[in-house]
Amino acid sequence: MPRKSISSVCKVCGANATVKSYSSKGSNGKSYFYERFRHTNGVVHYFRIGRRTPRTDISDTFAQMIETRMSERNYRFREIKLLFESVYGSTTNNTTVSRNIERAIKSNLLEKKVRKNETTYTKKDRSDIINETKISDASLTYRISYGKVSLTLFIHLENKSDKLLTNIPVALPSGTTDSTSELKLRIFDQIGEIPHHRIRTIYSYPGQVGILMDFNRPIKSGERNFIFLEGEFEIRDEFIKFALPLNTDSFRINFSSNHSKEVHIRKRLLDGIKETGPEFIRRGILEEGGTYTDVEFDNAMKGEAIVVSWKTG
Repeated sequence: MPRKSISSVCKVCGANATVKSYSSKGSNGKSYFYERFRHTNGVVHYFRIGRRTPRTDISDTFAQMIETRMSERNYRFREIKLLFESVYGSTTNNTTVSRNIERAIKSNLLEKKVRKNETTYTKKDRSDIINETKISDASLTYRISYGKVSLTLFIHLENKSDKLLTNIPVALPSGTTDSTSELKLRIFDQIGEIPHHRIRTIYSYPGQVGILMDFNRPIKSGERNFIFLEGEFEIRDEFIKFALPLNTDSFRINFSSNHSKEVHIRKRLLDGIKETGPEFIRRGILEEGGTYTDVEFDNAMKGEAIVVSWKTG
């Protein structure tokens, strides 16, 4: 529930804003606290207060084990049991493992195969689930200050499939580096901060990095979740470009700089040649000096690229 708004410094971008505090209960019954910073230019930033210890029950751990520790080969029951015990850190009985295997089959995490007198289980291909995932809205803030870039990204999504959603791909502009460690990334979902071992690089080259992150708890059918990401890096070029890994209903970008800059933000279509402008654009002067450009794209499709270019005035 919201509380009275006051004037404050935004914990995401550092500019003055009106802040309200909120609290809500998650599906696991725990309370979560966050602040919403609304700027005079219409930009809204969210910041989680404190940290939460991820809930690690047996079913969540079992689903994460399938996603991160099993390869796409046939496993016997005993192999799955031994693997799970090594991940969970204690012995488990056959009934518990059997129950979680059946749950994983219903959730399309595992496929059961029976040949003659042998029963095996195979990890299901998850690419189709990610392809079905659609982001309801995303907000990217990109702030340049003396050659340093601070980056924040909010993603809101809902699992509209009938399967568990365990991870999500994200593409990031990365300046001169192709290393996720140099980006100083911190990523949060509804449960809390996502540990670094659950963040994997799927491609990288100077200017853009693609990562795949595992949620602290898989998202069930019909559930909502969010991702908050922050990082920083150096930049030398006067442009950024990154491809969208998922379809997005609404994608908002706020670009600001401590210097006056003429900024153009375009969306490059799937043919890689044609470009289109945003449906919404606003430009202005920051209170502390410098400029900002705020744009919004509707119905951005997977594979399309966002291209931002600028010239210092």
